[in-house]
Amino acid sequence: MLKRKLSAIVIASLLSIGTAFAATPGGYVGAGIGLSSLDTPSNWLSFTPDSYSSKKGGLGGRIFAGYNINEYLGLETGVTQYTESHYKFDEEALGITDGKATYDMTAIDLVAKAYLPVADKFSLYALGGVAETFNKIKVSGNVLGNNQTDHESYAKLRPKFGVGANYVINESVSANFEVSRIQGSGGFKTSNKPVTNADMAAVTLAYNFG
Repeated sequence: MLKRKLSAIVIASLLSIGTAFAATPGGYVGAGIGLSSLDTPSNWLSFTPDSYSSKKGGLGGRIFAGYNINEYLGLETGVTQYTESHYKFDEEALGITDGKATYDMTAIDLVAKAYLPVADKFSLYALGGVAETFNKIKVSGNVLGNNQTDHESYAKLRPKFGVGANYVINESVSANFEVSRIQGSGGFKTSNKPVTNADMAAVTLAYNFG
């Protein structure tokens, strides 16, 4: 009899702890900022220019809204803006001076989140889903004395996945640290409409309605 009572107490305690440790059920909205990087190549030109420089990575931002179905499973949608990749180049043989290229990506995603409670008010989670990527490429320069600019914009659906940590500050506010990737497709030298890998490590704050 004593063993049964002890077992019941242990099981009840574990269940109550798991609930206390897990994410807050209900709806939430939030925003975050962090380091982002678009995995564009060092040189995506079809030739090697006389001079060439690139600048990739920097601060990106995200706004989102979601709903935790229970303490262990949720859905989230959001908009992420990644830092642009910038290039500068010159090629005397082709008469190109002050050449510039920019690659920009904005993404709208829908992901599922699975939480794993590990400590009081603290849980880890994994996410996976899809992202609609909106890609923009702009190339400009002076070619044989004439200023020229070329734009291209296109959208592609790509998979998104990541991991994170959630800390419940109080019943209304929670903080997250999240690392995510949108998986790209196509090479910048071989594809007409490439999508680069897009990475972000961000800190976010969320207001919980639950």
